[in-house]
Amino acid sequence: MNKVVVSLLAVCCLVGVCTNGVYAQKGRGYYLRSKHGKYQPRTHQPRQLKRKVFSSFRKANNIEDVYPSLQRAGLVFPASQFRSVTGKSGHTGGLENVRTHALYPQENLSNGQALKDHFLNQHNLEIIKWTPVLQARQKALKENLPQLREAQQTIEHPARLDMKWLAEQLPEDARYLLLGEKDHGVYTIHQQIKYLLAELHHRYPHRKIILFTEFLPQGHSWIYVVRHPGMWGYLPLFLAGQMERIPVVGLEPNFVFKTIETQVEDPELHDRGPMWASIEGVRIRNEKWLTRLQAARRQYPEALFVVYAGAGHVDYNEPYS
Repeated sequence: MNKVVVSLLAVCCLVGVCTNGVYAQKGRGYYLRSKHGKYQPRTHQPRQLKRKVFSSFRKANNIEDVYPSLQRAGLVFPASQFRSVTGKSGHTGGLENVRTHALYPQENLSNGQALKDHFLNQHNLEIIKWTPVLQARQKALKENLPQLREAQQTIEHPARLDMKWLAEQLPEDARYLLLGEKDHGVYTIHQQIKYLLAELHHRYPHRKIILFTEFLPQGHSWIYVVRHPGMWGYLPLFLAGQMERIPVVGLEPNFVFKTIETQVEDPELHDRGPMWASIEGVRIRNEKWLTRLQAARRQYPEALFVVYAGAGHVDYNEPYS
């Protein structure tokens, strides 16, 4: 029995030598410091592994190319959980977790309850103000629907991935391209915008192009999406931007993600709806977005800004778009 133990120890030492001084002890990784000749815990392996994974994104075209590495680095859930994700970002909480001046800098609101009361009051005022206007617009659209149908342009294969036809419509000196989608999380739309970015890169080879998006918090890189399975549908799109050397910049304020499930009464739905999809919520968000875009414009006066968001933020008929 003792000979067997000695043999196993010898094999472990041989493995340690063959793996550049790394060996296992009680499930932990150790390495040999050449200066003192002592074994020390290998504490930087996870960080190095994540860094290697992130660098591989530049060469990847979709999440399938890098998914095994992401799983080994502990950055994503198993594939079975990936398929069962419901789409929530994982951030929950109420207004009590939001700094009051982040929403209403000019108001002296002392706590979360005061912030909630003020928001609901503003929300009600916006409903009174805009409901008649929106109803009148809907009535006018219905009355003019036959003329609108005659004037509309029919596009063959609207879901095709070849987006050259759209890129060619942009003038040479275009400064903004607003892309609004009616429904979030549609795979075909993600693919269309992905190929559109490549076409824009070819059309403006000497211009800086920046992709601003609702689907990323301000101050976070696209790596944020990797850590939140409910947003993985946008990952191939953001990777495509990186491959075309198009930076991806988040527009959404962080407090939106902290209160993602907070709801208020919605007159259009005749029920409760997401707080940040209300007229007052969209007004606040769009103001924050505009501030971010204006700051970027001062830094890059000649760049093409591509803004990818929900249609309610970029549609001329929507309040505060």
